[in-house]
Amino acid sequence: MELPIFYVYGTGAVPYREEHLGICMELSLLAPTQYSNYNFDAMCKFGDVYLGCNELGVFSLDGDTDSNIHIDAFFELSLTDFGVPNQKRIRKVYLGYEASGSLVLEVKDDDNNVRRFTITAALDNQRQHGVRVPVGRDGKGRYWAFRLENVEGCDFSVDSMDALITVLSRKSGKTMTNVGRMRLPSLTIRPGIING
Repeated sequence: MELPIFYVYGTGAVPYREEHLGICMELSLLAPTQYSNYNFDAMCKFGDVYLGCNELGVFSLDGDTDSNIHIDAFFELSLTDFGVPNQKRIRKVYLGYEASGSLVLEVKDDDNNVRRFTITAALDNQRQHGVRVPVGRDGKGRYWAFRLENVEGCDFSVDSMDALITVLSRKSGKTMTNVGRMRLPSLTIRPGIING
């Protein structure tokens, strides 16, 4: 007696849990980095390999994609008044960086007026260089926030971020003085690995 060939096909999915939040501390700078959507209970660096562990096993955190999906990365700087209590305008942002693709800079004032600018890497070989992003005159506020994000999962590293601000007088709202370039904190972002 001959039995028929039996085929079984199936698919499965691991439930996604948003409650995981990873925090890495760069001890020499006391600089924390937050990782969201990392479904890991523990992480470590073993030799030159970063590992993440959960109830399903141990996973190597390498590569440019997560299951063929681009890895989104961004950083947001906290609100700043640049140490000046007056209303001000951001005229330009200067960025010292390297990237393997395009980035998006978001500039937001304290009235939640948001401007987004796409920055295309000027060098093909992902070397360090700088760019000036003209922001314009149409927004003003005391407090400003900055966000930089990658496009299509590109790697990027930021060395410096400066803003050219114009301080307005308290009464008339007219230009009081051009303060010049103000330094924002240095950061390094590398999607897909823990930068510790």
